[in-house]
Amino acid sequence: MSHHSDKNNIGKDQEDSEGSKRDGAHLWRLLQKYKYLYMASVVGCVFVAILYLWYVPLQYEVFTKVLVKDVKPSENLYTSHDALSARMLPHEGHDFYNEMEVLATKTLNKKIVRVLKLYVSYEMIGFFKNEEIYGKSAPYRFDIQEDMLDSLAFPIEVTLAQEEDGLNVVVQAETYKEEQTLSSFPANVTTPYGVIVISKNTKGVMSYLDDGMKVIIRPIEAVAKEYASALSVRAASPMTTVAEISLKDCLPERSSDYLNKLVEIYNDEVKVENTIEATRTRDFIDERLADISKDLNMTEAELKQYKRGGGMAHYKSDGTIDATQNVLHEQKLVEVGTQIDLINYLIEYCNDKHNEMQIVPANIGLNNEQINAVVTKYNETILERNRLLDAADAAAVEAITKDVESQFATLRSILQSTKNQAVVQRNELLNQQGNATRNNASSSRGRALADINRLQEVKSGLYLMLLQKREENLLLFSSVSSKARQIEEPTVREETFPNKTMTLMCALVLGLLLPCIVIYIREVKTF
Repeated sequence: MSHHSDKNNIGKDQEDSEGSKRDGAHLWRLLQKYKYLYMASVVGCVFVAILYLWYVPLQYEVFTKVLVKDVKPSENLYTSHDALSARMLPHEGHDFYNEMEVLATKTLNKKIVRVLKLYVSYEMIGFFKNEEIYGKSAPYRFDIQEDMLDSLAFPIEVTLAQEEDGLNVVVQAETYKEEQTLSSFPANVTTPYGVIVISKNTKGVMSYLDDGMKVIIRPIEAVAKEYASALSVRAASPMTTVAEISLKDCLPERSSDYLNKLVEIYNDEVKVENTIEATRTRDFIDERLADISKDLNMTEAELKQYKRGGGMAHYKSDGTIDATQNVLHEQKLVEVGTQIDLINYLIEYCNDKHNEMQIVPANIGLNNEQINAVVTKYNETILERNRLLDAADAAAVEAITKDVESQFATLRSILQSTKNQAVVQRNELLNQQGNATRNNASSSRGRALADINRLQEVKSGLYLMLLQKREENLLLFSSVSSKARQIEEPTVREETFPNKTMTLMCALVLGLLLPCIVIYIREVKTF
């Protein structure tokens, strides 16, 4: 039985071997039959790939590294991610990732596009394709009047050709078309969409005009959106506050200028935000100092009048009164009185309709951590709302406005409740002091004098405190430094698109695959 089984296995092996030989021979005949088809397919696909690589402009990735100061580093295990996903992950270094998010916003990118005038692009006209050039090297610079830039809804194309009698300019936009010849610069071309200003660039390359040039003025919103999409902001390390900012573009020099300007404008924005709070606080303190100065003059006049009226003549100190305890009570009363006055100032400020949706003065000497934290949070939200107003995002502005109103109501409620608590504390201290001097024959005159002295001391202490806070805010105002320090210059990392090796490999595989599909279809139909 076993012997018979071995014979069957040998027979099957021989049949499989013969079948494989037949399949191999058949495949070889097919390759010989269709070899020119394979060659033509491979050559054709590779040629198309080379044509594609020649026609599509190369995209380069340029990056820089920025140290963001005065924020917390991340303590997560991941090393890098984009700014949008960062805010969706829990981490302790939220301040750092908030700043990364600000760097990637369309609002900030729109300001860069406006400053560098990147809404204007320049192309050399070629026989097969146009080649984009950077505006710095263009022989002529173009711009459109500022008040019409934001309302521009579609691109304006300007074609340039150098002629003997000047520069021939053809402006096209939708159904509008106009042709002029300009001989002196700067020159203005009036269109229904705004005045186009053309100036000669002394550092430009005139040879770019040999075959003509095309200039495209595009809506600034669309351009800012493109740059914001091409921009990437990542954390360089999980334990530092170094951000790596990269930009993909076909012109590396333009990318370098863009990244440098991004850091510059970001620092300017931070300085403006810091100085807004410092300025509001300074103005607030100056107004209160003027009021306190008047109150001090009135208190001094009242004290002199009281002394002239004999308020001191019959007052004698009672030795039974604990002088030390009295001094402590007076110190506490002065401290509480000072805090009540500061809270009253803030309540008065918040009740003023002109101060709605405005920065609330901070660092004025309040020792209540809850109020200080709410004020800080409120001011941050106000600054964020101002950014969204610049971005003209109606839905986001509406949402954050509701948040501001809620926080403002919370602030006013906390101020009032804190004031009530301070008033209760002051009354308790006054009662304690009254009990200690109740049996003193001259206590009424003494308390009256003490009240006047205390009021004067509260006003004097408040005046000195606000003077100190004003100096602190002035120092802060004058010492506002850059928050982001560029620690690595913009550097070209690599060509990112299209990938030459990958494109050619795909073309080769496709060139081999297409004949196989054709042959398979033909063989099946023949069968």
